[in-house]
Amino acid sequence: MTLTISVAVIAAVMVIVGIVAIIALLYVIRLVKAATSLIDSAKTQLVPVSHDLSRVSQKTQQIMDSVQRQVETVEQSVNTVKDMTLRVRHFEENLLTEADRAAIPMVRTIRYLSAFWKGFQVFYSIMKK
Repeated sequence: MTLTISVAVIAAVMVIVGIVAIIALLYVIRLVKAATSLIDSAKTQLVPVSHDLSRVSQKTQQIMDSVQRQVETVEQSVNTVKDMTLRVRHFEENLLTEADRAAIPMVRTIRYLSAFWKGFQVFYSIMKK
């Protein structure tokens, strides 16, 4: 009798496990269907997003290239202005030193001419009397 009860209990447990397994399998099938539909909807939305991301990436790369070219141009312009400033400064220094060198003989000449003119005026005023 114990053997019969044991077999009946084992059979009942196996039936319950089988029913639970079938219910679990139905939930898994429902979960797989939901995941499949989610993946399909994500797939249809993923392609445009991927395309947009690639376009944004390309535009960003173009902007970065443009900025890099402009930075190089600005660097060249700054260096050019710097060189021109140095050249103007050297030109001014050379001009001032040349002007000083040229001014000394000119001042002497003007003094001599002024003295000659005064002497001529004195001579003329004496001769006029």
